[in-house]
Amino acid sequence: MLTINSPIFQEYAKHILKSEGKTTNNPKDTTAAKMGPAGAIHTNRGVTWYVYRDNAKKLGLNPSYENFVKMYDADAIKFVYLYYTQNAAGLPPLSSIAVTESAWASGSHRSKLNLIAALKTFGLNVANYNSAVIASKKIDDKKLALEIVNQQQQFYKTLATGNPEKYGSFLKGWTNRSNRLLKIVQDAKAGTPFILIGLFIAAYFYFRK
Repeated sequence: MLTINSPIFQEYAKHILKSEGKTTNNPKDTTAAKMGPAGAIHTNRGVTWYVYRDNAKKLGLNPSYENFVKMYDADAIKFVYLYYTQNAAGLPPLSSIAVTESAWASGSHRSKLNLIAALKTFGLNVANYNSAVIASKKIDDKKLALEIVNQQQQFYKTLATGNPEKYGSFLKGWTNRSNRLLKIVQDAKAGTPFILIGLFIAAYFYFRK
């Protein structure tokens, strides 16, 4: 499990902050826009007002709207880490970042679907998320993470082409965001599949006998 100070998580947190910007009251973001009075700021650094209000105390923050509006980068990173622990903590490092991105951008359900679909491209058919977490340890972490991001990109394209009036204007930004995450994954040091680590450990103790 990554810590909030893990290098790869910190790199991902920078990606989130760059992608999300600061405060917005964009009415086209219809889901977030419903989370407050018309025209009011509904999102800050990717964190919606309702998410902030409902989780601030557990993160050691004041849950007031005033504090939400003036939220600092360090506070936003706490919410990113909360999403990581809620949606991807059991996955290998790079794959967990890719799943967290899907959850942050499109919700927990979509992130699970992306993981399951990504595993399917490697010939691993799983029925549910728990099985997917176990299966993820059989695949090279970097390859799986890249495919999870690819699945999210395909989802973006489906949204934009299915409802261009509502989502078409977002596609370029979504694509640029995904491409930045792809670069983070591609530049990361390749990990060793967890199943191989287990074999190495087993072999070590066997030959010690």
